[in-house]
Amino acid sequence: MASGGFTNRFEPLSDGWQTQQRGKRARHSTGGGSCSEGGPSQHMDRQPAQVNVDELKKLPMDEKLNVILEGMSHLGLINCRIDRLESNMYVNCAANEVADQRLRLLEYRSIDNEVKARETNIIISGVLESVDEVCAGKVSEILRQNMGVDAHEFHIVMAQRLGRSIRTQSLHREPRPRLILVSFAIASK
Repeated sequence: MASGGFTNRFEPLSDGWQTQQRGKRARHSTGGGSCSEGGPSQHMDRQPAQVNVDELKKLPMDEKLNVILEGMSHLGLINCRIDRLESNMYVNCAANEVADQRLRLLEYRSIDNEVKARETNIIISGVLESVDEVCAGKVSEILRQNMGVDAHEFHIVMAQRLGRSIRTQSLHREPRPRLILVSFAIASK
């Protein structure tokens, strides 16, 4: 060793060098291959050496190359993982789009069904209430008298008042009559 604690690259080799001589450098992939070659799952458990810049400067050239190549192989594994995550993401996005389309279709169908159900309903207002009334009979009478429709031309499925009956405490005002909801049978076309 030279004076001052610095190593000199021209100083003679130590006697123990022959016994400490290393074999060939281990072969490492540079990560240029595809994910399917060898597969990243074989090397997932192996972690890259954590070497900071100062430690890297102190390492011999052979070790520096090993650290760099090992880091490159892990970059290949990381790229492979990213590619698989991206492909999974695209599959999930496609599945979400299909689910959204199906949900939208169901919404439209439910709206259509609701509209079709409402096509057969009418609400009649202004009909005075009486005790123990039959709403279907009153509706048939109103349609016959006011609209000139014969009772045989339609079939009332249901007729009922909407809401609770309101009794007023005032002597001067009569209770307002409730609405009548009428459902007709769907006419075959």
